[in-house]
Amino acid sequence: MKRYKYYILSLVALCSFSACDALLDEEPLYSQNSNIVFQSENNAELALLGCYGYMASGNAYGQMWQEVPIIASGLGWTQRPEDLNALNTLAANGLVSSTWNGMYKVISEINAFLESIEKSSLSESIKNQKGGEAKILRALAYYNLVSLFGDVPLKTIASSSEGISIARSPREEVLNQVVADLKDATSISETSTVGRVNSWTAKALLGKVYYKMAALGINAAANWQNAKEMFDEVYASKVYSLEPLSLIHI
Repeated sequence: MKRYKYYILSLVALCSFSACDALLDEEPLYSQNSNIVFQSENNAELALLGCYGYMASGNAYGQMWQEVPIIASGLGWTQRPEDLNALNTLAANGLVSSTWNGMYKVISEINAFLESIEKSSLSESIKNQKGGEAKILRALAYYNLVSLFGDVPLKTIASSSEGISIARSPREEVLNQVVADLKDATSISETSTVGRVNSWTAKALLGKVYYKMAALGINAAANWQNAKEMFDEVYASKVYSLEPLSLIHI
């Protein structure tokens, strides 16, 4: 009987070690399976739409990234006890964690998307277009994070596990990555359907990023000039126009 007891305990121990190995080797938990190499443009399109979807979620532009920047600016009144404008809030604050997690979910999904599409057998034109759109979304996410939090963790590859912890990178390094992503994206189509980004989106956002960097004192003289040149190009294209003023009749 004792012999069977030791045998059972040995099996339990063996299973426990196997479970630990599986835990260490587990794949990233993304909505898209990072093991799947896209075999059709439709697969890539569906995965890309998922990335757009996360940018429109409640933790992103669906709610939090409309509310929190206004609260943090000090230009809005809120009943919440936290004061983001005075920087006297805690990291455990639900408002902070929701906005933080919202943008990093977008970034995680896009990192996985870019790795998957790069490994695929799709044409270079498809990779360039869809990869460029994804890079604009990633650039916007990182721009938002730097604008609100300053130095933030910078990761451009898919994580080996969910919730991996890395140190913050200096905001200049993060913004340089934003610039690199947007420059890559300037080669995508100049036109797009409603709700989708295009090369003019990349150029307009790039001008804004250059302006931000100059205002922060990051290579200020060059970036003031970069911002002006980019804004001038977008303005001269006449792709966008200001909303007409509405006449108010009393």
